[in-house]
Amino acid sequence: MIVALALPWLLAALLVGCQGAGDRGGGSGDEQPSPGPVRISGKVTAADSDEPVPYVQVVFFDLSGNQVGPPGNSDLSGHYQLELPPGRYTGVANIVNPSHPLGWNGFAPSWTGGRPYKTPDGTFEVQPGQDLKIDFSLQRLRPCKGRVILTGEAELPASSSVAALDAGSGQYFGEVTMTSTGEYEFPLPDGEWLLAFNVPGYAQRTTLKTVVAGSSVELPPQTLVPAA
Repeated sequence: MIVALALPWLLAALLVGCQGAGDRGGGSGDEQPSPGPVRISGKVTAADSDEPVPYVQVVFFDLSGNQVGPPGNSDLSGHYQLELPPGRYTGVANIVNPSHPLGWNGFAPSWTGGRPYKTPDGTFEVQPGQDLKIDFSLQRLRPCKGRVILTGEAELPASSSVAALDAGSGQYFGEVTMTSTGEYEFPLPDGEWLLAFNVPGYAQRTTLKTVVAGSSVELPPQTLVPAA
C-alpha cells in the first residue's frame, strides 16, 4: 500500500526532471556558431607597367603586429588568395624577410596604405561573410651607391649599416649593411629619402635629401668622426 501511494509522486518527479534537461539542451542549440574565415584575394602588379609580379608573398598582420595565418603567394598571373578570420588588419606584398631580402626581385614592398612601408592609415576591417579584393602595386627599386669613410681610414665594424627614412614623414623604409671598407648599395624606390649611417663608436650622420627618380644614384662619400 505504501508503494502504491508513492509511485505517482515518483513518476511526476521524473517527468519534471526530463523537462528541465530538455530545456537546458534546447538552450545550447540557440548559440550562434563562430563566423568562419573570409576569402581575401587580389593581384600583385608592377606600378610602372601593370604587369603581374609572380612568386610574391602576401602577409597580413593584426593590430598587435602578429602575423595571421600562412602567407599567400602570387602565381604567374600575379593573383593570390588566402583566408582571414573577421577582424582588423594591415597587409604587405613582397615582404622582406631572411629568404626574401630587400631587392631580391627588383621591387619594393607594398603595404595596404599604398606606401612601401607600414602606415597608420593602412588598416582595414574584415567583416563576417564579406570576401575582399585587395590589390598591390609594387614600385621598382633603383640602386643607390655610396661609401662611408672613417677618420684615420679605419675599417668598419661588421654591424655597420645604412637606414633609409622617408624624407617627408620620417617613416622607416629599410636597412642594409656596409662592407668593411664602407661601400654600400641601397635599393630604393622613386621618392625623396634620408640615409642614416650607423657605425658603432662613431657619430651618426644623416645625409641631406636623396632624390630617386627612375634611375640609379651615385652618392658622395660620407665621413664619420668618433662619437664624443
